[in-house]
Amino acid sequence: MMISLFDILAPHYCCSCGEIGRIICDNCKNNIILRASRRCLLCTKTIRNSSGLCRRCQPRAPFENAWYVGERSGALKLLIGAYKFERVGGAYREIVDLLDVRVSELPVETIVVPVPTIASHVRQRGFDHAARLAKEFARRRKLPCRMILHRRTSSVQHTADKSERWQQAKQAFVCDSSEAASCLLID
Repeated sequence: MMISLFDILAPHYCCSCGEIGRIICDNCKNNIILRASRRCLLCTKTIRNSSGLCRRCQPRAPFENAWYVGERSGALKLLIGAYKFERVGGAYREIVDLLDVRVSELPVETIVVPVPTIASHVRQRGFDHAARLAKEFARRRKLPCRMILHRRTSSVQHTADKSERWQQAKQAFVCDSSEAASCLLID
């Protein structure tokens, strides 16, 4: 990894332990990987498989698989918060490192698709956090990244509870592609 002059003059501190050098140190990143929970994304029951869904929820889920780095707590919560809300744009590489470990091998026809961010949030941050993650993940996996989802609404998700988020998501997006490829949504 190249170190820039800016990194030397104003280095990051690990968002979890405070070690100087990177936004999250290797120790804290490894702790996130090792502590990753295996819970169904829909009902939160403990699962043994890597599909992200329990046997009960799998048949009724609107998707085949789901991956997530871990529960949004501790070091992971601090890392995501720094990236999304404190304008630490470079944290996307660290988050993609974690995603790359968690997401299993994907079919070669997979299209990586960022979930569109509300325009006001893009203006606040100065970047589209999901698009940046999706483009980097796609680059690493040598997959295409396409912006085929578009927002119909500008509802704010992070203040809504789980059932409200599901309802909002059902109405918030439209897909402008009829391609039959597998899609990996990144948010």
